[in-house]
Amino acid sequence: MKAPAADKRVNGTNPGRGWLFPRRSRCPITNEIYRSENGDRWLLCRDDDERVFVLHKANVSSAGAVTKIELGDFLGRGKAGPEHQALARLIGSLVD
Repeated sequence: MKAPAADKRVNGTNPGRGWLFPRRSRCPITNEIYRSENGDRWLLCRDDDERVFVLHKANVSSAGAVTKIELGDFLGRGKAGPEHQALARLIGSLVD
């Protein structure tokens, strides 16, 4: 699979904002929080500016899209998928 050009942009999500993030932006500190059976991955990331967010890497059949999601949006009300539960367990383990 050919690597995308460095200046190619991908859509981020935050309802109503339609952000764009450069693919070359990196999250130097990551922790995989969940990997689905279909190959999607969710990573907890912290960037150089100390911002923490979730990075969703879709599986190859979904074109491998990468989406940056703010923590508040990811953990918002009504979010109860296995990836959300995995992050809640990780956060809970910090106080065990």
